[in-house]
Amino acid sequence: MASKCKCGNENWMGCKNCSKYKFSVMLTSEHANLKWTMPNGNRVNPVFYSPVKENFKTPEVVFQGMLKRFNSSKQNSFTKFNAYAREVLFYKNPSNQNDTPILTAAR
Repeated sequence: MASKCKCGNENWMGCKNCSKYKFSVMLTSEHANLKWTMPNGNRVNPVFYSPVKENFKTPEVVFQGMLKRFNSSKQNSFTKFNAYAREVLFYKNPSNQNDTPILTAAR
């Protein structure tokens, strides 16, 4: 069981290369200003990656943990998007072959 990613970034929380799952926050249209700007100028909904140390857990367990952190009153990288989320989608990472979410939570 790895506690850090192996791609060279040595992230322990979330890594876009090594995390098994990702969590996408779909923002309401009136809060599109909160979307992230990509290097090519495109605006995208925020995406968070599951902790690498949780790669061995089931999708449901990881999703519940990420959803709990998203809804938490404790300040973290998720909380500023909580009030403006339309829904959250949970994908297997990488999802470039399959864009169907594993789990969805409506807000």
